[in-house]
Amino acid sequence: MVRSRSASLGIVLLAAAVGFGLFGVYVYEYGVPPKLLDRLMTTQMGQSIAQRLLTATAPAPPAGVTVRAPGDALPTWTLPDAEGHPQPLAQWKGRTVLINFWATWCIPCRKEMPALTAAQRAYADKAQIVGIAMDDPQAVRAFLADHPTGYPTLLGEGVKPDPRAVLGNTRLALPFSVLVDSDGRIVRTHLGPLGTRQLAQWLR
Repeated sequence: MVRSRSASLGIVLLAAAVGFGLFGVYVYEYGVPPKLLDRLMTTQMGQSIAQRLLTATAPAPPAGVTVRAPGDALPTWTLPDAEGHPQPLAQWKGRTVLINFWATWCIPCRKEMPALTAAQRAYADKAQIVGIAMDDPQAVRAFLADHPTGYPTLLGEGVKPDPRAVLGNTRLALPFSVLVDSDGRIVRTHLGPLGTRQLAQWLR
């Protein structure tokens, strides 16, 4: 009886190991399944798991792209706002800046926007939140008309090389946030939506 149970347990563990192994191969070859990623992004623990999966399976940067890491200076990008006017990111140098990459079709992006808007109001004297939409300009303008935010939005779609890849997000997943200090240097990055508590830790 004991041997039978031990054998059954061994079979279960072996099957689980094979299953996880096959899943790991799938993720390495094809990336994290979008539906699974959406589910993981709904909890803090899930976000942590998602970040580990995405980091472990992230493709190499495109040829010729130098990835900026924490401690490096933020690139001197100038991007158009929703109305097409060029806006240099350097205009906010001297303040803590939180750059948030998003898209209108990204559900987790949309869900975190109220927290970002509230954080901009709460820390307006210390920090500046800047959204960078990786989306069609017309779709962005229509979305912002119905869902205004309390912080500026710039357009990053079509910029080469992709700013997300330059900042270490070579899988180009969304939402993706980058904290920059008052000297214009990257402090940290985060893949997934930011919650109220984390925003307070970053911006206070």
